[in-house]
Amino acid sequence: PARRTQTLRGGAGTEMDRLIREFCTARFDLSEGTLSFHAQNLAYLRCFLEARRIRRAREITSDVLEDYQKELAQSGLKTSTQRHRLSTLRSFTGHLVSRGVLLTDPAARIVLPKLPQRLPARILSADEADRVLCVPDTQTAAGLRNRAVLEVLYGTGMRAGELADLTTNDPDFER
Repeated sequence: PARRTQTLRGGAGTEMDRLIREFCTARFDLSEGTLSFHAQNLAYLRCFLEARRIRRAREITSDVLEDYQKELAQSGLKTSTQRHRLSTLRSFTGHLVSRGVLLTDPAARIVLPKLPQRLPARILSADEADRVLCVPDTQTAAGLRNRAVLEVLYGTGMRAGELADLTTNDPDFER
């Protein structure tokens, strides 16, 4: 579509510009916003590479990409922004390998920075927790299930999404 190519225009038509456009236009499963996001992330990479006079894909090495990661880390960007840029980079270099532009993936050693774990703003007091645990009617099957869910959440500190992903094979009853 016209909007896709419009989002991805820019640059002087170098090999890197062509490969970035090819990468983004090959991703028909992604929304326009995601494609624009990838193009923007790769524009930062392209500027980094151009500042180092790297204009061809085959000049991108793991050492160059480690320098890019270090620059991102020292730039003051949020960890989430660094992760997005590096994730896009890994997808891009993987695409270049799959197209035969690169023989090996120079981003294979890139490890995404860990997001900081945020603690809840407010934690229930022991009395509040007891009141919540007593809410389900344990005389019904749904109430027993709900009580078990609350006990697991309260007793383990796991998040609701983690509990939802549990299967009967996950608990380690041997401990």
